[in-house]
Amino acid sequence: MPVSARSSSAPLIDALLKGDEVARETAAARLAIRGNAAVRSLVTALAEASSDGQMRILGLLERIAAPSALIPASRFLRHDDPDVAIAAVNAVAVHVVSPRDRIATEAVDKLTALALDATRDDRVRVASLNALAPLEETVTAPLRARLADDASPIVRERALEERSKPHEASVAPTDLARLVEEAAGGKLPNDPDALRRHVAREAGRVPLTTLHRLIVMLREREATEADDTQRAGWLLCRATAHQALASRGSRLAVYDLRETIAQLNRRVPVGFLAALTEVGDASCIDTLASAWTTTDDSWFRQQLESAFLAVIAREGITKRHAAAKRMASHWPEAFRALWGRKKG
Repeated sequence: MPVSARSSSAPLIDALLKGDEVARETAAARLAIRGNAAVRSLVTALAEASSDGQMRILGLLERIAAPSALIPASRFLRHDDPDVAIAAVNAVAVHVVSPRDRIATEAVDKLTALALDATRDDRVRVASLNALAPLEETVTAPLRARLADDASPIVRERALEERSKPHEASVAPTDLARLVEEAAGGKLPNDPDALRRHVAREAGRVPLTTLHRLIVMLREREATEADDTQRAGWLLCRATAHQALASRGSRLAVYDLRETIAQLNRRVPVGFLAALTEVGDASCIDTLASAWTTTDDSWFRQQLESAFLAVIAREGITKRHAAAKRMASHWPEAFRALWGRKKG
């Protein structure tokens, strides 16, 4: 059953903009899970944020890839700070292969105009040109031909490099969905990072049961992976699949969240904690209490506390609930500490 409406995104955006590195990472993961529901608040915060804050928000809008964020993000394409402008390019770039023709056309037109604008920073123009690379040759060839005679040697060189490369067909959204479906069926690619990006991109379109099957496949792959780097990649991909489920209020794989946090403890990627914070239920209380008791890491305890408070508030769990009584019996220190944080 879908989880009830999310609480305000304001505290998370505040942490994203003003928190330390850990707080920012956690806030970003949870806001990404909220997806479209967080876009309006993120867009509102864009105007008043510092340049660094604008880059973080634009980075999140890129991850969420909501069509409603295209126009707000495009307003920053001509920002005086090249780094902010490049972040805006990336936020707009995710829409160039949108299945909605109007959105894709808007994104392509804005990036093309920016690439041709000789008054802009060379890095921004090159970023715009790179963003158009997934498009068909017939779309990008005229642009590269014009830029081949550009006054900027940097832009000119990049345009000529692209002209000399054999063109690779872009991957359409329907193909990305098929790749995720195939991975869920056991046909995992060799690159976990690429799959993770596909899952994040298709989070709102892939069937929930497919995401669940993918989590099972990824867990099996992790268990048999000999290479530490690859195993970590598959784990991060599984975290992204959990975030995709959580973004749609699904509890299909809450059991895997519980088991993974219990197994990995402090080494668990923040995406697992963010997903559990959004969709965890009473069955997660034991896991949170046990993990809190067995770690002395202050950051991890803070994340567990945040998840615990979110779960009991959302689920209406009181001290009279069976899960709370079990917690008091088995993990009394965690019971006193965590319930002591509850307001009201």
